[in-house]
Amino acid sequence: MSDQGVELLRSLLQYTSKKKTVRAKSKCSICGSSGRLDRHHITYKPAKIARICRACHANITTVNSIAAVVLKRRLTNGTRIRLWNWFTKFQGAFTEHDVAEVLRVNHTFSVDDYERIKSRRRI
Repeated sequence: MSDQGVELLRSLLQYTSKKKTVRAKSKCSICGSSGRLDRHHITYKPAKIARICRACHANITTVNSIAAVVLKRRLTNGTRIRLWNWFTKFQGAFTEHDVAEVLRVNHTFSVDDYERIKSRRRI
């Protein structure tokens, strides 16, 4: 390979590595932290996806799990969006009663509910 070819290859590799570094600097759309980001499906059909950190992803997954147990059904897109909007504004410690309040449901939690919530979490 000629010197020009080696130089061209080297510059392409530097450009590619710089491009990856820029992507790695993206931040969580909820808390703003940087680091490893997950893709969270706010809705599935149509797909509405957010890039969020692992901690926020675990929390919003818990919120969705609580809501599914409270409602005793799969979540609709409208419910998922309502929970997402609440969660992105809330950004603090929450209880299962907070989630029930967002859903405007009066629910008394049983031990079985807590087991169902725990088993639904995928993260």
